[in-house]
Amino acid sequence: MMKFFAAASIYPRQIEMLLKTNCGELVDDLVRGRKKNRDIFDWSRGNYLDAFGLSKTEMRAWRESGAELEAIAWYRRLRRAGLSESFETIKYLDEMCPYTFPMKDFVRLCCRARVKPARLAAYLSQGQKAIPENEIQTYKDYLDMAKALGWDMKNDTVRLPKNLHRRHDEAVIEINIKLANEGIKLADDSIIKRRAKYNFEMGDYLIRCAVSANEIIREGKTLQHCVGGYAQRHMSGALTICFLRRRDAPHKSLYTIEMQGNKLMQIHGFQNDRNAANPRTTMAWMIKPWLDWIAKGSKRDKDGKPRLPKKKEAKTA
Repeated sequence: MMKFFAAASIYPRQIEMLLKTNCGELVDDLVRGRKKNRDIFDWSRGNYLDAFGLSKTEMRAWRESGAELEAIAWYRRLRRAGLSESFETIKYLDEMCPYTFPMKDFVRLCCRARVKPARLAAYLSQGQKAIPENEIQTYKDYLDMAKALGWDMKNDTVRLPKNLHRRHDEAVIEINIKLANEGIKLADDSIIKRRAKYNFEMGDYLIRCAVSANEIIREGKTLQHCVGGYAQRHMSGALTICFLRRRDAPHKSLYTIEMQGNKLMQIHGFQNDRNAANPRTTMAWMIKPWLDWIAKGSKRDKDGKPRLPKKKEAKTA
């Protein structure tokens, strides 16, 4: 309660306005988590509409749509980018996005590609009720490679190719040729540190950090996905590529993992798991302990093996 009164003494008019208009969620975030939600509400503004950055008509449209408060941030970002959509459309697209790639990230992708959300959603979903996660990832990777190759992204046929997967695969080939010609290699000290952080074994499987750009390129060719385009960022330390393989076949590609610090960004197998089970699920028995181990500092025993927390034994009568 004291925190509420403290906040009310600083923002009396704003808090009164929000509570009277059923926007108490913003007040709660401010009081409990000191989160100001600046992309939704400007606490320095005394005028209600100015604080939300909406006109009277836009505010009415938001309320009538039933969209959540965060939709205001998405709406404003799209409006600034010249890619405006109605609140009703934003609410509908929010429901189409997979939980692993929420609307906030989809809006960011649309702004990056300079494509209106409704159009990009229709392009990627191809009539389905939800936007497939694999299609989003394929498109993101395609954009990365197209930019690296210097393709004209102002051209609509480049920005939204008629056959995304074929154009994606063509980009993979060009990227791999480009990287192979440049002869990219990774610094030894960077590899040593990342091997200590990520290399892991459990059961019949192992996970290890890639040791060279050429190795990443080969992985991409073998599994027919675009990891080859990540070699430069792996080299710079912007991200880390790891391989998940069987211990009895350590040189045979199985799954490729992208890590950013302690966070798993994606894991894919052959052709980005087209028509196959999601490895996040099938390999969860190994992935979860691995991520927990990394989060706790990647501790090892005197022999260099991962030291996992001991499981509590069940008590017997």
